[in-house]
Amino acid sequence: MGLEVQLRVNGQEELARPVGELRALWEATSFQLERLQASPHCVEQEERGLARRQGPTFTLTFDPEVKPPLLCQMGEGRGPWEEGVNTFSLGVCNGCQLMALLGWVGGESPQSDPTGGAVRPGVLLAPNDSGRFESRFVALAIEESPAVMLRGMAGSTLGIWVAHGEDRRAAWETLLPPAWSLHLPVPQDNRTLTTSLLCREAVGL
Repeated sequence: MGLEVQLRVNGQEELARPVGELRALWEATSFQLERLQASPHCVEQEERGLARRQGPTFTLTFDPEVKPPLLCQMGEGRGPWEEGVNTFSLGVCNGCQLMALLGWVGGESPQSDPTGGAVRPGVLLAPNDSGRFESRFVALAIEESPAVMLRGMAGSTLGIWVAHGEDRRAAWETLLPPAWSLHLPVPQDNRTLTTSLLCREAVGL
């Protein structure tokens, strides 16, 4: 991270070590225990990642104190929602999984299975490779988006918690090109493209 811990006693320097190095020593026992409880491969990936991780850069482009007026209208059944021209859907946790299964996430429209089966989703939220529930504090960069909840927030980078047991995205290759054409944001790790690069190679982009 480029940061260093310095310890001085009576003006005499007793310790000067990189934060990443000291953190690795502190977490070493925990990672050994993790190898017994989760996928060793995933634990090793996290351990290596923390050793070279850079510090997040947070940016705020809006005034969080300003609270615009909000009016909520409730309607029964699907009719009022489907017929509205200014409605939107918010999927949280299992709600996001449901929206993916309905084909609302991952493509412009649901795709039919070429084998003649049912309509299949553009994105499948599969169980984590680690085999367990995961929780992390991440930096979220907000780009220009038609989402009403993100209006006026473009350019901000916020620190948020993410927690999930099934968030490994398995995308159908036939739907990746449309997703790229829509300029959908992609995950980055340590300011480096990860999933996006693999997806581009998979579909020849």
